Amino acid sequence: MSRKITACLSFMLFMWLAGLRAQQHGPALRFHSIEQAGLAEGHGAAAGIIQSINGMALNTWFAGIGIGIDGYRYRSVPLFLDLRKELGQKRNKWLIYAEAGYNFPWVHEAGTQYYWNPIMKHEYKYKGKIYADVGAGYAIHCRKYGTFLMILGYSRKDFDRIVTTVYPGSENYVESYSYKFNRLMIKLGWEF
Repeated sequence: MSRKITACLSFMLFMWLAGLRAQQHGPALRFHSIEQAGLAEGHGAAAGIIQSINGMALNTWFAGIGIGIDGYRYRSVPLFLDLRKELGQKRNKWLIYAEAGYNFPWVHEAGTQYYWNPIMKHEYKYKGKIYADVGAGYAIHCRKYGTFLMILGYSRKDFDRIVTTVYPGSENYVESYSYKFNRLMIKLGWEF
C-alpha cells in the first residue's frame, strides 16, 4: 500500500511541476489545486471527509488526481481521478464532476486478535475496491484569491473484509464480508 501512495504522491508532484511549466508558456493550460472538506451521509451514519485534488485545467475543463480520508463507517483512503466541467459564461458558475478510483481500507483491527480463549485467534484482512463520486456544485470566483466551491454529490465506496478464525488442531473458519456504502456527499472547497 505504501508503494501505491508513494507513486500517487510522485505523480501529483509531477502534475504540479508540469502545471508550473505550462503556466510559463501560455494561459491555455493551467495547474489547479482543489482542497475540500465535507460530510458523507448514508443509511444511519454520517462522517467527515477531506480531499486534495491536483491537476490541469483547459478552458472550462479540469482533470486531476485526488486522494482523501473518508471516515464513513470504516475509515479509508480513496485514490481517484477527478474530471469536472464548469457551465456557463458568467464569473460564478455551476459545475458538474465525476470521480472514480480505488478505495484503500484504513482499519485498526487488521492483523491478529486473541479473545477470551488464548488458543483461538481471529485474523483480519481488508481488500480495497471501487470508489466513485458524481455530482454538481457552484463555483464562486473570488478575484485573484481562488474559487470557493459548494458541492452536492452521490458517492459509493466498496471493500471486502475477510475474518479467519484459527482453531489449533482443526480447520480454520473463514468469513467473507463485502461492504458497499452509498452516501450523499456535501463538500465545501477552495480551488486555486
